[in-house]
Amino acid sequence: MFTDIDCPYCRKLHDEVPRLNELGITVNYYGFPRSGPNTPSFRKYISVWCSDDPQAAMNAAKQGRSVDDQSCENPVREQFELGSRVGVTGTPAIVLEDGNMVRGYVPSEKLAEGLGLL
Repeated sequence: MFTDIDCPYCRKLHDEVPRLNELGITVNYYGFPRSGPNTPSFRKYISVWCSDDPQAAMNAAKQGRSVDDQSCENPVREQFELGSRVGVTGTPAIVLEDGNMVRGYVPSEKLAEGLGLL
């Protein structure tokens, strides 16, 4: 899933990831700060990636809480560029194993239904 920390629909989907996991769906996050490189949102994603506890930092950021500024070697720019190459134009964007893309927010139950899991 290509996600933007500041995207309200990404935040909503983030809250549903535990349910997706329960339904047998593995979710891997790829950074796609929609505002692009060298923006506050992009730097926020880098700070999450470089945090001592990236999962806790992602949860905090997705809840609108601040995260400490961090910097380290990170793949955020490469993930953003990958998203652009595969056709991501907005977030969330879920790339399925077969290469198809689900664009925008889809509730967890509806997503699982569409994948034939329910």
